[in-house]
Amino acid sequence: MGRTAENHSWQAYRSIADDTATATIETDLEGVIRWVSPSVTSLLGWTPDDLRGTHLASLAHPLDCERVADLQG
Repeated sequence: MGRTAENHSWQAYRSIADDTATATIETDLEGVIRWVSPSVTSLLGWTPDDLRGTHLASLAHPLDCERVADLQG
């Protein structure tokens, strides 16, 4: 996929994710949050900037931490 097509695809994805009432979270391969949709503020009270750079497992209930780690591979 060319760079222009990739950018267009990303912009389309962001447009949909920005306008949904569901929180969308993107992490890197280590589970660190890199991007969060703005709806997270109305759903959880945190801003995307509050969560960016946070490890996903740190947000899980202690009983779910192992399951979150398994999802990361």
